[in-house]
Amino acid sequence: PLPTKMASSGAASALGDALAQTIVGNTYDPRRTLVFAAIGVFYFAPLLHLWYKMLNTLEKSGVSSGRFTRRQIIVLQLLMNQSIGAMCANGGFFYAYAAFDRWLPGGANAPILETASRAFQKKFWRIMKANWVVWPLPSLVNLALVPLDY
Repeated sequence: PLPTKMASSGAASALGDALAQTIVGNTYDPRRTLVFAAIGVFYFAPLLHLWYKMLNTLEKSGVSSGRFTRRQIIVLQLLMNQSIGAMCANGGFFYAYAAFDRWLPGGANAPILETASRAFQKKFWRIMKANWVVWPLPSLVNLALVPLDY
């Protein structure tokens, strides 16, 4: 259910940021961890919940119609996930980060759209390249083995 996904996404985002800050060795900024937790709860969890529901609908309609095999559907889902899905989720992250950074107490006063657009232009393709190195195999395993209802 969505509330469980929101809780786990918030916790994973907070833990991931705390580990990243610790590994990099800079001083730890708990506010930044709070921003990442909020992004996990209110941006990534609902977005990915809907995205995987759509991929699940694609699978059910494609396989049940007999037009596609399960293997073909998995390949199509992987291609969609690593193109449309990843670009939208990663691109939107910059706007979610700028918004939560501004809205949470002690945040930046810079305009959200300007800040996010500048970060997007500077970092988007580098993040997408890293995404395409790291995520295709885990995504393939997930799509092939984990029922999308979960």
